[in-house]
Amino acid sequence: MYCPKCGFNLNDDNGVEVCPECGAKLRESTEKKEERAEAKTKKSGMKYAVAAAAVLCGGFLIFKAGMGAIEMLSEGQGLGVVSITVPEGTTKIKDEEFLEYTDLESITIPESVTKIGTSAFSGCSSLKSINIPESVTVIRDTAFRDCDSLESINIPESVTVIQDMTFYNCDSLKSINIPESVTKIESNAFSGCSSLKSINIPEGVTKIENDAFSRCYNLESINIPEGVTEIEFDVFGGCSSLESINIPESVTEIGSSAFSECSSLKSINIPESVTEIGRSAFDGCSSLKSINIPESVTEIEEYAFLGCSSLESINIPESVTKIGFNAFDGCSSLKSINIPESVTEIEEYAFSGCSSLESINIPESVTEIEEYAFSGCSSLGNINIPESVTEIGSSAFEGCSSLKSINIPESADIEKDAISDQVEIIFY
Repeated sequence: MYCPKCGFNLNDDNGVEVCPECGAKLRESTEKKEERAEAKTKKSGMKYAVAAAAVLCGGFLIFKAGMGAIEMLSEGQGLGVVSITVPEGTTKIKDEEFLEYTDLESITIPESVTKIGTSAFSGCSSLKSINIPESVTVIRDTAFRDCDSLESINIPESVTVIQDMTFYNCDSLKSINIPESVTKIESNAFSGCSSLKSINIPEGVTKIENDAFSRCYNLESINIPEGVTEIEFDVFGGCSSLESINIPESVTEIGSSAFSECSSLKSINIPESVTEIGRSAFDGCSSLKSINIPESVTEIEEYAFLGCSSLESINIPESVTKIGFNAFDGCSSLKSINIPESVTEIEEYAFSGCSSLESINIPESVTEIEEYAFSGCSSLGNINIPESVTEIGSSAFEGCSSLKSINIPESADIEKDAISDQVEIIFY
């Protein structure tokens, strides 16, 4: 046997505990071994005690202040824990404190608690209800994420912000009261709450961030208060039961995909305060029959009304200068549309698949009709191309089977397959 530190030959003396050459400790003493074994036994016994308490008390664990309740529960990893009473005097439920306590059904939080930490109850898939005391001022992000049995919850008046993903994927949540104290609803706060039917947003809210209510499939109505200035990206995306919504005069911007796939939305009033309608804003709103675009809007962005198959009429104001690609693609019920003199650009696929469109006026301000702009407009029987147009892109009028003739200025550069062979081209 040799010393592992200095290499001194110990002559295979297994009883030596300290190297006589360098003084290095060679092994634990018998006494220390016994102490360590005893400590291990006590620790295991504590785990079993927690489990036993859960069995004996029907899963109800009560730990009084000073017993290290939360630490003991963490030691037990929440397995088999059905109900918890947080001890009086606790001021904070820490980050991930009860993360994935999958058997937890109820918890009592005392008035001493002021903060619920990040992911504190995330993944508590059996938790059905929780009462948050008025003492709580902060509920951190993802606090109740994936609590998919949670049916109701109160938010106290002391809370001012509903943070990122707080109730993300709480797909059993049917009702929630947002107090007047709340001023901000952050991104994905209620995303995936597929059982939520209605929600009242208080007047104090000034900001609703992206995806806040996305994929709330059963949400039928919602009130947006005065004071909100922007409906951000995908806020109501996928709310397929939403039938109507009121947008207040305070809103200046409707973000990209804000109402995307709201397939039950029949009408919407956009106030004059709105200056921007983002890309895909109403993409897939297949029940939308009519919409007004206010004079303040200068551009109809790409995919804005893509797949709005029930849209029969739309007014494009004189302020609009550009109709983006796929803007009205698939609006198969649209029969006519007036493009104002202000428009200078009609981009690719702008009116592609508008199979009911019978006539359209292209103003003198337009210089280019891009590829596939009117492709698949099978009912289009009449169209006049003004002298201002210098270029007609590939397949611009492909599949316009009702179109017999078309007047095109001689100066225009026409792609070879821009117009079907059966259409008579009359140059002027």
